[in-house]
Amino acid sequence: MGSSSTSKGGGGGNGGNGHQRGRPYAVILLLAFGAAFLAVMVLHKLREQRVIAMVVTEKDQQLIALHSLLQGRS
Repeated sequence: MGSSSTSKGGGGGNGGNGHQRGRPYAVILLLAFGAAFLAVMVLHKLREQRVIAMVVTEKDQQLIALHSLLQGRS
């Protein structure tokens, strides 16, 4: 009789451990999605800054060309 009660207790413990085992996987999955989202946002921000820098450089070159044209007229 004593052995049957320990096996029931052990079975209940395993069932509880199985439920507890699922939680760390869920936390790891959420962390992975969070890291992926953060990486996408960082890459988007870097790309946006690179595009802005190219536009500013292009406008700067246009201003220099305009300035040289205006100096040539006078």
